[in-house]
Amino acid sequence: MLSAPIFEEHALSVYHTLSVDGIPGINYEIFANEFLSRRGSFDFEGQLNACLAEFNEIIRDIRADRISIRISVDFEGSKYELPLLDVLRSCVIGKGNHSGEIVGELRIGQKIVHPDYGEGMLEAFVLKAINGWGGNTARFRFSQYEGVEIFIPTLRRVPVFWDTRADVAQIRSKALH
Repeated sequence: MLSAPIFEEHALSVYHTLSVDGIPGINYEIFANEFLSRRGSFDFEGQLNACLAEFNEIIRDIRADRISIRISVDFEGSKYELPLLDVLRSCVIGKGNHSGEIVGELRIGQKIVHPDYGEGMLEAFVLKAINGWGGNTARFRFSQYEGVEIFIPTLRRVPVFWDTRADVAQIRSKALH
């Protein structure tokens, strides 16, 4: 199951865009929770580009602490849905109810933005003994600690980033602190 990147609502700005690749000319619908918020078609190159600030308008009247934005596409009689992003209200972040994705649910090669170590990548899952604790961990390498392996228990949460662009990683990291 795919997870959507998570943003705090103040991170939805005019400086960043959401890009979705699709099939040229195919119709789509974007939903915020269960509310239809936008209809359209992918352009002639199969692209949908939306400024993240547009989602502020979409979520403004929804009374929920967490809002899931997803796209729905009908193609050749089949319906496909893809999570685009989840938006957390500031009050939820303040309560500490979310701090990223569960490490054990990530894929090898997944990039993360750790609040202390910066940008890193999951290399392997390892059974490890650390300070008398033995359990399942994930081995990460972080760019600012070259040559160092960092093991994080698989039940912990870490901020994930889904794009290699530094500006996107920075937003996601800030949104999850």
